[in-house]
Amino acid sequence: MKNKILKIISEEKIIVIARKIPKEWIIPLGQALYQGGVHLLEVTFDQSGEYGDTYIADEIRSLNSVFDGRMLIGAG
Repeated sequence: MKNKILKIISEEKIIVIARKIPKEWIIPLGQALYQGGVHLLEVTFDQSGEYGDTYIADEIRSLNSVFDGRMLIGAG
């Protein structure tokens, strides 16, 4: 799996890093990025507490269910 991900990163060249995105915007953001040709998205954890671990994990789960492998979504 690691080699597959590294190959995709090497080919795509762009990883969007999303931080402090409200839940109601995360799916539309992912859709806009995907339609624009971006297939790698990192949703970062916010240590300030505003967007905690559970919040970000829920966003990542939602994105993964919508994109179902068409977009690589990670945590940062």
